[in-house]
Amino acid sequence: MEQDLCKNCIRARGMGKAVCPECHGENVQAWLEGPCMFLCCPDCGLEVIGGSFYAPCEQDDRKYELRIRSQSLTREQILAVGRYLKLPVLEVKKRLDEGRLPAKELYLGPAVSTKELLEEKGISCELYPVPPYGRYRVCRRKMEIHRE
Repeated sequence: MEQDLCKNCIRARGMGKAVCPECHGENVQAWLEGPCMFLCCPDCGLEVIGGSFYAPCEQDDRKYELRIRSQSLTREQILAVGRYLKLPVLEVKKRLDEGRLPAKELYLGPAVSTKELLEEKGISCELYPVPPYGRYRVCRRKMEIHRE
């Protein structure tokens, strides 16, 4: 995996200590809500809202190839591959019989979710390229941006 982009994410790092740009007080409350940052100073009453604070994973518009690595699948697993990759089941079976493993290009969120669903069914699969977000699966601060 290339550099882990979660390491420097503003959502994972937290806001830390903020100083009021108006009165230089150190009691400023700062937080993120969706793509907006809020700063509120209880000392002088300043309130500021800034936009476009997206995590790297939220800006990722690459497509990832979800590759099935398992070659011998049960009937139920073949049905799951067809359902989750939105491929005709007969096409999935034909590809497996010919040794051509099914693959599908998806954006980051759907790719990770689909990979997890397939792995729950006992189907070995991988994403290529490997997403550079080491904490993506466990991060609860990211916004859910879904692209089809």
